[in-house]
Amino acid sequence: GWSYTLDAGKFATDGARPQSEADRSTLNAKLSRPHEGGRTTLVFNRQNAFALDPQGLTQAQFDADAEQTAPQPVFFNTRKSISQTQLGLAWDQALGGGHKLELMGYGGQRQIIQYLSVPPGAQASASSGGGVIDLDRDYWGFNARWRWQTEWQGGQLDLSAGLVGDRQSDLRRGFENFVGAPPNQTVGVLGRLKRDETNRAITLDPYLRASWQKANWTLEGGLRRVNARYSSDDTFLSNGDQSGSTRFNGYLPVVGLRWQLAPQLQGYAAIGRGLETPTLNEAAYRIDGGAGFNTDLNASRSTSAEVGLRGRSAAGLWNATLFDIRTKDEIVSAGTSNGRATFTNGGTTRRQGLELSAEYGLGNVTLSSAY
Repeated sequence: GWSYTLDAGKFATDGARPQSEADRSTLNAKLSRPHEGGRTTLVFNRQNAFALDPQGLTQAQFDADAEQTAPQPVFFNTRKSISQTQLGLAWDQALGGGHKLELMGYGGQRQIIQYLSVPPGAQASASSGGGVIDLDRDYWGFNARWRWQTEWQGGQLDLSAGLVGDRQSDLRRGFENFVGAPPNQTVGVLGRLKRDETNRAITLDPYLRASWQKANWTLEGGLRRVNARYSSDDTFLSNGDQSGSTRFNGYLPVVGLRWQLAPQLQGYAAIGRGLETPTLNEAAYRIDGGAGFNTDLNASRSTSAEVGLRGRSAAGLWNATLFDIRTKDEIVSAGTSNGRATFTNGGTTRRQGLELSAEYGLGNVTLSSAY
């Protein structure tokens, strides 16, 4: 029969400073049922959250009173509300002969309203997105995978192939955070529309993976084809048409090797390529902070390699890894403009290093260290 898990929670705080009150309520439910050769699982999540925003302090304000709140967030009543609902389904079934089918799908909806402390004068520009963010997000995705496990060339072979797809659609609107004009101006309220566009991200990636284990050796490899398309349809045309689109594509291979040097000692090595596409939030604003899709933002591409040793004894275990990561067009902050975080691409970066870690047991006590 069905097994279930249900979890509900409520959190509330007055906050450590004025204008920092917050609350959150959550509901999580999970249904699971085994069947011959497989299992079906349903997951449901719901969250509502609200928070006043005390914002930061200057060094002088902090030195004078670390528990104070600056006048600006109180004056604009800066705040944020979030609600999100998500439903997921996972199903797997053995087909015989070492074959197995695994399916996963999910969908959800998210709503965000945030009142910023952008001064009314800064919103006069035609490119300004206003001082209130109103975001409605719909998203869904799936992962369909076939697996096959069999004996091959005296070893254990594990093959899988699949297709993963995701779609996200953001209705992004911006409003002024004031009504009227001085001296009868009211701030911290919903004003005139300043932005109205729909941002979409669609991905559809096929992939292959193989693992072969024989005696003291394990060889693994994989290949994924990234196909991502971002687009923006602008319907608020008084500041010009800010519509645009961009694509990110690439092949991502990876290969790894593990070998058992001794019963308590294992070596490993791996090399692969990576591609990090910007999120819709990172691409939502141009570098100057104005409304409009940032089509100049590229995906970050990297090549990483590592080689290491790991071992264990009766009392503990240890690990040592050398790594080298080289990245092109890394996505970095372009600063904040009118309260909005903007992003751009950096140059070429290189990360090289050594990681060491160990755990050692002393009776009921475990000592851990890392460098």
